[in-house]
Amino acid sequence: MKKVTSTTVLHGMEPCAPINRLSVSAPESPSDRTRARSPGPLEGLPRRHHKRAASTGNLVPASLHGLSEDTIRPNNLDAPPLRGDLSPLSYPSTQRTQQVHRPVAVLLQQLQTELKHAICRELQPQLAADLVNRLRGTGTATQVANGNSRPATNDELMKRVSDKDVRDWYRAQGMNEREVNALRRSAFVSGLPNPSGTFLNNAIQYIVSPWIGSATTPWGSASVGLVAAAVGAPMNAAQQPAVVTVCESIRERGGPVIVPDKENINDKHWLPDLARMLQHQVREFSALHTELAKLVHDLGFSSHDAGLELKVKIDALPLTELMKLREQGQRLLNAERALHATQRNFMMTQGAHQRQWMGNRFQTAPRTLRAPVAAASSLVGKLAAVPTQHVLASAMAVAKRMFPYGPTAQTVAALAMTAVQHVAAGLDERAKQDCNNKLNLLYGDFFTEAGKAKLARGELLIAEDIDATKLAGFIRMPVQSIVKRVVSNLGRKIAELERSLASCGALPSVSDVASGSTSSALTGVANESDVLIHLKEDLARLKSGDLTSLHPGGWAEQLLTGTVKTIASEQLVKDVKMKYTARELSAQTAQRVGQMFHLAVFGSAASSVMGKLSSALSGGARNASIGQILGVGAASGVMAGIGAANQHTAITVKNHRREGEVDIGLRGQIRRGVMGAVDETLAQRTGTLASREMNQLLGEDSVDSILRFARELCLLVGDMRLPEEQPHRMTMGEAISQLHPGHVSPAGNLSVAIDIEEFHDHEPR
Repeated sequence: MKKVTSTTVLHGMEPCAPINRLSVSAPESPSDRTRARSPGPLEGLPRRHHKRAASTGNLVPASLHGLSEDTIRPNNLDAPPLRGDLSPLSYPSTQRTQQVHRPVAVLLQQLQTELKHAICRELQPQLAADLVNRLRGTGTATQVANGNSRPATNDELMKRVSDKDVRDWYRAQGMNEREVNALRRSAFVSGLPNPSGTFLNNAIQYIVSPWIGSATTPWGSASVGLVAAAVGAPMNAAQQPAVVTVCESIRERGGPVIVPDKENINDKHWLPDLARMLQHQVREFSALHTELAKLVHDLGFSSHDAGLELKVKIDALPLTELMKLREQGQRLLNAERALHATQRNFMMTQGAHQRQWMGNRFQTAPRTLRAPVAAASSLVGKLAAVPTQHVLASAMAVAKRMFPYGPTAQTVAALAMTAVQHVAAGLDERAKQDCNNKLNLLYGDFFTEAGKAKLARGELLIAEDIDATKLAGFIRMPVQSIVKRVVSNLGRKIAELERSLASCGALPSVSDVASGSTSSALTGVANESDVLIHLKEDLARLKSGDLTSLHPGGWAEQLLTGTVKTIASEQLVKDVKMKYTARELSAQTAQRVGQMFHLAVFGSAASSVMGKLSSALSGGARNASIGQILGVGAASGVMAGIGAANQHTAITVKNHRREGEVDIGLRGQIRRGVMGAVDETLAQRTGTLASREMNQLLGEDSVDSILRFARELCLLVGDMRLPEEQPHRMTMGEAISQLHPGHVSPAGNLSVAIDIEEFHDHEPR
């Protein structure tokens, strides 16, 4: 099996060059200053550090593995690649020697070593190519070679991926078993805090409300529940950005993470639109096929004509009929390409939706059971009706005065459901990351340009068709995630300083930045221009992977080391603040409205208050019949279950608003989120039927023969310059008299050809 390593180059190093061991000197006495320094006890630290990493796997920085060109650069910066045009930076020879006496310098050296180790991890491109050839099955040659029918849905494509394929895919990306286990473990742990974003509202509904009802009246409990349901969406939305950021930080620090290929796996498209488009294009393709088949027959051709026989018939055909034939053939081929593109987008969007479903699947149970369990636990309040003449009953009455049965039972039940949901959220996050890994394999772009062309033609890929940098970029190791976030914050800090200096006209010149004129530590610099130069130097070093040359005590070094040492770092606070934008809060609020009021009456809002209203109308739970309580609880469970099973639809609508070419706005997101179950069900059904009809149509021999005829025809005729297609070359006089700004030719062309040989006839006088 051919193995390669990532080609990303560290600053001042050749790709995968041997790691330079740092010699650390013991403190010198005055009498020793003239003697040469000898290696100290930290000699060989990176090697022992790796041995420790093998046993722990989840420690920081012992598990910090990996840095790639694509993942080191933040998305919001115009940063050059690691393997780019950054010129080597020169530093005094004493800088590293001075830094090594600081504990921070040892930590930076450890990070640097892990960085180098990750860049040189072995990839297996041939294994990746074999997986693509066998699993994607989207081309004719691949189908013939493997005997696979073309999948019509993402679910059919996903079912091809076995557990062994998943393990092989991790190996192809340079991952070993220990790293995979760390990835899945960190995903589970990072998912545990996720339900915290809704805990406050749930606590009001299922803990505070019953106690208020016990202390006042049943209508007091119902009123609190109605208010909580009304403000639940903005309340939960305000907490969610912080919770999500903390979860991401836990996952990135705990182990490797999957980096989805957002260019090729996203929610840019609206699934109902894709389903309708695919249905329309299938009908259009079928009609074009019928027209071309009839024309071929009328002109005396056969769909099996090819080579010399076809060329002879073409030469004998009148020009007008040849043009008509070629036009029809080209239209059919264009329709075929459009079909494949739309089907691919439809299946990819299905995969993006499935990813969100996998991220909420296990939580469906506690979300469904929360309201019914609360209703059932209120039955405990009916113990108050037990006669008190017996000693045991008297003791129960005393206990009830101290701890009312109903509210106490509902509190215990609510906390139990919350605990179950936290565990379920961890399982959901792990399943979501597993799904991301499969989606990268099935839809991600990790090919060279030649590989893309072969994949489009349905040809089998080889190792040389795999882009090693793209392949390595699907896995981000902890140190990559940390450095990426520091780079992002450093870029924002630089932008702030530049705006501040530009407003007072003190912005340093490009030559000042390039020369690195200042050499004093950042903490000792009083001038903001020097601070900006230092920050830009550190930004360049971070991008080039040179972590050990950051300015000692500088902002970048402090941010980097602080993030490594603890999760509650300045970096995390900055990341949380960046999440709180008006657009993000708008999208989060609309998502919660869609989830709480799904199909208007389904979801968590109605199910959480209907039990309280029913109880209040009966004068309290103790006065309601057991049948009423259980019936209302069951109904609330059904309503909550429908909403819980469609939580993912509101999330996909939010993502579509973020990633789509056109912002559907707050109202559009709320409408689509509320109607998500209906839209999703109809779109899945319509699109699946159209996709299967397309596969059946393309699998017919008559269609295949006509398509081959059209390709051969366009190949032979495409190079011919037909008289009617010769572009009209305008003279300068015609150009002067006819052209004007915004001119469009009769053929719809925005460009024209002008014969400038006559220019001398129209020179200005």
